[in-house]
Amino acid sequence: MNFDDIQKSWQTQHAPELINKESDKTIVSNLQERTKALQRKIIWTNIMMTVVLCLTSAAFVFILRKGFAPKTMWFDIGLVIMFGAILLSALAQWLKSVPWGNLKADSSSNEYISHTLKSLRFRDTSIRLITPLQMVISTIGLNLIYLDIFWDESWKLRLVMHLALIIVMVLVGGLSLYYSRLRYQELYEPIIKDLEALKSKLRDA
Repeated sequence: MNFDDIQKSWQTQHAPELINKESDKTIVSNLQERTKALQRKIIWTNIMMTVVLCLTSAAFVFILRKGFAPKTMWFDIGLVIMFGAILLSALAQWLKSVPWGNLKADSSSNEYISHTLKSLRFRDTSIRLITPLQMVISTIGLNLIYLDIFWDESWKLRLVMHLALIIVMVLVGGLSLYYSRLRYQELYEPIIKDLEALKSKLRDA
């Protein structure tokens, strides 16, 4: 074997390693961009949620309350319960779904990856526990508001309206949770799996 053959053999042996290193850099860079994009989407979603909450609260307090002229204290109690549940849910989203400690993505930081994974996994906790609980409490609040609105109506009409409200809330809530789960599986789970794999590599390095 002459020198040229030895040189070609050496280059062939090392080329795959170099390609893998470049590939790893590309994968890490791509993951970092996907993570940052998802974080921006989360912040934007939280902002929109807060705006909708403020507008809905204003509509109930300054428009509907005056229009219906509450007859009992149940109207105000229902408002407090409903918007209290929504407010606490929104606050939890802000505090838990965004990695406030370090918003600058650093894919070489094991601490940052761990923090980001916690913030992304919280969305699953929200879908499974927090949002359903918030919907149940909000339904109770709305039923108390209905109790006041239909206070002077017959018990049959009141029963029908309460049942109709519960059915609507169950359907709307069920569809909302279903599509939230699909969105989680599409947007969150792939990034979570990739971050877990990267964290494992950093730990073993």
